[in-house]
Amino acid sequence: MDDMNTYLIPQEIKSETMLGKGIYFVDLVVIFLIYYVMDFFKPLVHPLLQLPYMAFTLLIGLILTRRLRANPEKRMYQSLYYYLARDKKVYHRRESEISGKESVE
Repeated sequence: MDDMNTYLIPQEIKSETMLGKGIYFVDLVVIFLIYYVMDFFKPLVHPLLQLPYMAFTLLIGLILTRRLRANPEKRMYQSLYYYLARDKKVYHRRESEISGKESVE
């Protein structure tokens, strides 16, 4: 009787959908968005430079979707957004400044 009232509750509900080796659904969406922006601006590029422009833009898209070594939960584009959107008037101590002054008494 108890088995009928038992529910399985997932422990992790924020897992990402993996499409292949190291490629996640979110990465694919970001790369497609970058491709569409690139395609929108493509008529502004000289015809001889369109192939290098496409290669460069897709390379930037791949770099921006990489995970960071220092913060594996975030991607490069998220970290770049946080850097650009930060409040520049607020002072934040850096870890190197903190570790260098630990022995001062």
